[in-house]
Amino acid sequence: MLRPEGQLVVAHWDWDSQVFDGADKARIRRLVHAYADWQQAWMEHSDGWMGRRLWGVFHSSGSFTGSVHARVLINTEYSAPWFGFANARAFRSLVERGLASAEDVEEFEREQEALRHQWRYFYSITGYAYVGRRSAGVSPGASPARSA
Repeated sequence: MLRPEGQLVVAHWDWDSQVFDGADKARIRRLVHAYADWQQAWMEHSDGWMGRRLWGVFHSSGSFTGSVHARVLINTEYSAPWFGFANARAFRSLVERGLASAEDVEEFEREQEALRHQWRYFYSITGYAYVGRRSAGVSPGASPARSA
C-alpha cells in the first residue's frame, strides 16, 4: 500500500521499440513485433507496449501526479552478456512456438554477426519510468472520486 503523498517509481521496457540495424527491414520488424507480442508461459498478461502506456495507466487513474522519463539503452557489441545479444538470441524461442520462421531467425543472426565483424552492429531499446506521487486526497486502497 502506498500512503497519501507516497512516491512510486514504475519502469518497463517498450519491447516494440527494439532497434536492430540490418538490410532486411521487414524481417527485423517481423521478429521485433513477434517478440513484443509474445506472451510467455510464465506471464499472466503481456503487453509489449507497456512502457509507453505507463503514463496513461497512472495519470488516468486520478490517484497520481507524476511524470514519465525515458532511457534508451544502446549496445554496439554483439556478444554475451550484452542485452541486445540476449534479446536477439531469444528470437529462437519464437520459432519453437510457431511465431517466426527458422529462416528469418537464422538469416537475422547471420546478418547481426556480419555487422559485428564489420564494426557496424547496433541495438537499442527504450525504457520508460513513471515517477509519481499519490494524491493527498486518496487513501490507500480507496478509489479516487473522478469528476467529469
